[in-house]
Amino acid sequence: MMTDYTQPEHWHDAAKLFPLLPDEELADLAADIKAHGLQNPLVLLDGKLLDGRNRALACKKTGVAVKTLSWKPNGISPAQWVMSQNLHRRHLTPSQRAVIAVESEPLFIAEAKQRQKTTGAPHRAGAKTLPSILTEVKGAHATKLRCRCASVPATSQKSKK
Repeated sequence: MMTDYTQPEHWHDAAKLFPLLPDEELADLAADIKAHGLQNPLVLLDGKLLDGRNRALACKKTGVAVKTLSWKPNGISPAQWVMSQNLHRRHLTPSQRAVIAVESEPLFIAEAKQRQKTTGAPHRAGAKTLPSILTEVKGAHATKLRCRCASVPATSQKSKK
């Protein structure tokens, strides 16, 4: 039985950081995929869709078969890879970028803890807690959104000792 990658239970947590396309843009993507085929395969990690939710939805809409490939670690974490693939090529508002920054923080923390467990390496003094890719969007927008949006989980800043 083939996995239906259009279902959220088959999406990696990092893939969920970015918003889905609005209906009109998804329809445009579906029309392009129908006319030209799926040009960029869906990217999977441990059986979950890491990148390509909109492409999966467009393929389902048009009946085009999906192509997949497995994510290969290249020195960055899955969350960093998703951020790198999407943050600068997407047309996101500053508010959307701030929400992504706030919602990605727990993923990066979990990845760092897992890396520490795996390697036995403690947190390096002076190392940033979030990848630099997030620092540009995290500032004031994220703080405002924490106060206004109940759906955005607030993150606590631990005091430095």
